[in-house]
Amino acid sequence: MKRAGLVCFWLVGCTSAPMGGAVGEDAAPPDLPADGAAAADRTATPTPTPTPTADAATMTADAPPPTSGWWNPAWKKRARVTITDPELKESLDDFQVAVKLDGPAFEAAAAKSDGADLRFVAGDGRLLEHEIELWNPAGGSLVWLRLPKLAPGATTVQLYYGNPDPPVPVTTPVVWPEPYAGVWHLGGSGKDATPHGFDGAMMAGGAFTDGRLGKGLTLDGSKHEHITLKPDIKLVAGAPGCTFSAWINPTKIEDSVNGMIIMTVGKWFNNNHNSYTDFNINASGQMISHVDPGANTAASGYARILSDPGFVKTNEWAWVTYVIDLPAKQERFFKNGQLVSTKPPPAGKAWADAFIDMVSTRVVIGSEEDVVSHHYTGSMDELRLEKGMRSPAWIAAQYRSMTAAGYVKVEADQ
Repeated sequence: MKRAGLVCFWLVGCTSAPMGGAVGEDAAPPDLPADGAAAADRTATPTPTPTPTADAATMTADAPPPTSGWWNPAWKKRARVTITDPELKESLDDFQVAVKLDGPAFEAAAAKSDGADLRFVAGDGRLLEHEIELWNPAGGSLVWLRLPKLAPGATTVQLYYGNPDPPVPVTTPVVWPEPYAGVWHLGGSGKDATPHGFDGAMMAGGAFTDGRLGKGLTLDGSKHEHITLKPDIKLVAGAPGCTFSAWINPTKIEDSVNGMIIMTVGKWFNNNHNSYTDFNINASGQMISHVDPGANTAASGYARILSDPGFVKTNEWAWVTYVIDLPAKQERFFKNGQLVSTKPPPAGKAWADAFIDMVSTRVVIGSEEDVVSHHYTGSMDELRLEKGMRSPAWIAAQYRSMTAAGYVKVEADQ
């Protein structure tokens, strides 16, 4: 499909993409991974080519841990995974960490070629849910692990592998449960990693290139490149606010008060420019949202909330977080896990104590909902949208989990 000179192709419907994600049935544009293994390579590792995985890693009917301390004798290899956050002062429930598997601590050649035999086992013998974002049979793989609780001090998990014939999966794990509304790793597709399946439905230009955690999405705003998600979905419906986070590395920022858009969540109709909220940056280094949570159908009336200036820069990776707190009548802005600005909405603008419980007809990554203007230029990675307001402690710990040396340590444990 062609429109205004853009190259468009469908993102959903091809089972060979990573995490069950899909690339288009039409031919992929130049520089885009097409239908297969290269789409899963978030670390750009040379040959052999990484093998794309199934949807998320799966829970199985594996045997309970034997009294000997070795979880299951059918698994021949084991590694010890230790998560340590010396700055954490409180326990956090359902916390996700990125586990990078590489030699010599992890022997990739001993695992199945697609990583299907990975099992993360807690100290009490429980299987922990995980998701393979990138699997490279030569080493250098990326796995997301869901911890039921991250407490101060060290958390130790055993990783078992080396079973050539693991049991057939019986359920699909939930690595990103509520309050996550959508998680887009952008590691080769527009696939949503949550159970909601709010996948990218159409991609206009763009390319999956080196990102902050491996592969990410690069867009050229001058070409109006973007990803449109499937229509009529509920991302923030009924919630008292939301939390949006993303790795961004803009190479050029539009010089206007509205700036350019990382992601926008449109309203339930599509006859004008109108959204529940969006997440923007401008040339003054401000983080911006336009908030219109209620029944307003006019193209104006929204509350524009801007952070203090000077926080976002070009050619610099930053983990940005926007927390819209409707009952408190404020938005909190974070950069790299630290609160940098708290602002109220302008007086007299549209507001409510919760987002109206309606669908979003148009949700777009890299542009406003009608894809007319404010297009993003640069790279982005790991977009997450959640219902409700995450705490400063959670936001800071998430940033440290992706950046602090030694936060996640993998050691051979035979």
